[in-house]
Amino acid sequence: MTNNLRVQVKECRLLIEGDCNFGSVAKLDNEKSLPALIQSLPENIQVDLSGINNSSSAILPLLLQIKRCAETFDKRMQLVEIPERLVAMIKLAELDNLLLS
Repeated sequence: MTNNLRVQVKECRLLIEGDCNFGSVAKLDNEKSLPALIQSLPENIQVDLSGINNSSSAILPLLLQIKRCAETFDKRMQLVEIPERLVAMIKLAELDNLLLS
């Protein structure tokens, strides 16, 4: 299990892997590499969440940030390989219309 959160491009997907908590999201946000990764992807971005080990609600603002960034580059975001626990968290926060559609 990894203690860090990583976002990388793999097989034309944005792969998020590791432990997602407020500390790891803040560290990732400080790297400022997200826009460059998103810009390098095709028009329809698949965000692969299969590599998430543990996740707190900190992942929700990260996903919204990815969506906003994608829209800045006139791209669409689709979440794939979503862990069931995360689907429940998204629905509980009433973000399913934004993140799961």
